[in-house]
Amino acid sequence: HPHEQENLCRLYRLNKDQRNYVFTQTSAFWASHPVDLGESLALPFTHDLGMNVDGLPTSFLMLYNKTSGLSTELLNLGGPMVGNLVHFRNHLYAVHYDVMSALHLTDIDLNSLDAVTQTLSIPRDSTIVAIFKAPLIPGSGDGELIVQCTNSVYAFDAQLNLLPGFPYVHNLVVYSDSSYVAPLTMADVDGNGSLDLLIGGEHGLAVIDYSGKLMSPESLSAGFGSDGIASGVLACDLDGDGKAELAGNFALNRLSVWEHDYRMKRGFPVAFAQRSRTMPFTAKAADDKWYLYSAADNGTLFRTVMDTSPLYSASCHWLCEYADLQRSASIDPQILPNQYQSSSLFVPDQVYIYPNPLKSIYLQKLILNIMPSRDTEVELSIFDISGGLVYRKTALAKAYLKNLDIFEIPARKLSSGVYIAVIKSPGESKRIKFAVEK
Repeated sequence: HPHEQENLCRLYRLNKDQRNYVFTQTSAFWASHPVDLGESLALPFTHDLGMNVDGLPTSFLMLYNKTSGLSTELLNLGGPMVGNLVHFRNHLYAVHYDVMSALHLTDIDLNSLDAVTQTLSIPRDSTIVAIFKAPLIPGSGDGELIVQCTNSVYAFDAQLNLLPGFPYVHNLVVYSDSSYVAPLTMADVDGNGSLDLLIGGEHGLAVIDYSGKLMSPESLSAGFGSDGIASGVLACDLDGDGKAELAGNFALNRLSVWEHDYRMKRGFPVAFAQRSRTMPFTAKAADDKWYLYSAADNGTLFRTVMDTSPLYSASCHWLCEYADLQRSASIDPQILPNQYQSSSLFVPDQVYIYPNPLKSIYLQKLILNIMPSRDTEVELSIFDISGGLVYRKTALAKAYLKNLDIFEIPARKLSSGVYIAVIKSPGESKRIKFAVEK
């Protein structure tokens, strides 16, 4: 466990056989938390007085061998580190500034100890909350870099090119101080074989797919109230129905749980006496019952009983902040099951328009859900009952995503009546009848 007092950094070992300090670093501050690499710990520090030639405080990384107790300096980053370390496929990643306040990513190969530094295309005044690595894009060989800022999320490929659709910008957090913002989590919440990003806010959350699009409803919220704290989101099958629920701690000390269809789970939200700024977790108590726990800032644990034991899988295996107890900030599932797997271009039952019919009491918005089995250009044409063309547009639909916002159907301009939507892509087409009632 890392301790810090003034400019003294120490590691404390606590187990059934040992309770003592095992490592001390003077004249430094913790730049972030340690990361467990297996045989060793990666320790990030920032010199309290040490400056580089440009007058910047410098961060450096050390390796501490848990067996021998020996420590060695791994790398001097040459500038102040921001965010956390990431351990992914035996590489260590760190983000740091230079004298011009530009952000850089350093990639250290832990086999050869070679290091490569590249520039990150992120605004210089951004507040970095955390960084992560994961195969976000299906079939990704190298994994993607995800950078979480206070009100935005960036995703980069192996060459640090920004992925299409990113950055995703949100207003889930009011304050700009990153200490109020919990790190995001990842899970395949819709079972389509690809990881999604889960971002917690003060009174709601957002689920983002690999194209940077919002999957969850814009109005998803646990209520009102603002305390400047955004906690993490747990994705887990909490009731044994084979589908992921989403749980988080929100303003006014509330623990909320949503079903897989984003409806609030029965019996939630529940309120506790103290606020938690961390993601909830599950555990079995001495009474042999499973509980959903929330840890408050003052060390108090609150719990809510669960009807069944939780089910974790490859799709939902982000157990705590920074992914795991090793705090690797990465996840690397080899194969995620895809419930929509299809040999057809358009996944069966996943091409439809809603609401159908569109009534005057609804928000005047028509949404086309279109899920192809591969990336494809799609042409949408809408005709009135007499055959007149009222709308046509072509867009790229991404594989096994719902692609809810690639078309903006002009619902407010449509008069009452029946319409035909024709969806065309090379080799296949679909026809949908829908109605408007105003």
